[in-house]
Amino acid sequence: MIKNLQILKKYTIPILLYGAVIYSLYFIYQTQIKIMTQDVTARDIDPDCDIIMFTTESCPYCKKAKTYLASQGVSWCERDIEWSEQDAQLFKELGGRGTPLTIIGSSVIGGFQNEYRFKNALENLKE
Repeated sequence: MIKNLQILKKYTIPILLYGAVIYSLYFIYQTQIKIMTQDVTARDIDPDCDIIMFTTESCPYCKKAKTYLASQGVSWCERDIEWSEQDAQLFKELGGRGTPLTIIGSSVIGGFQNEYRFKNALENLKE
């Protein structure tokens, strides 16, 4: 009986932990996919804006994204999720996890790792 318990501990606990890790990664991945495949455009949120950026005041990636958009000579509507409960709610509904969450036309972009995704979205917007 004790030997069976030792075998159970040796194999079952790691399998359960492994399963929990896999499930967590799957959930995170699905959330990111949801952000990128939203069926929403910036004009659906605000008819006067082709670009909407959900930000926070202290976000360094938000500053990089804003600097990039300014360098491209485009204007955008900014929604600070720390100051507006309505914008924070919309950010959550869009699946936002971190800032910036930028909608350029119909492209929803989470974060700002490099200019590539923003550049492609701006080119699609101009078409």
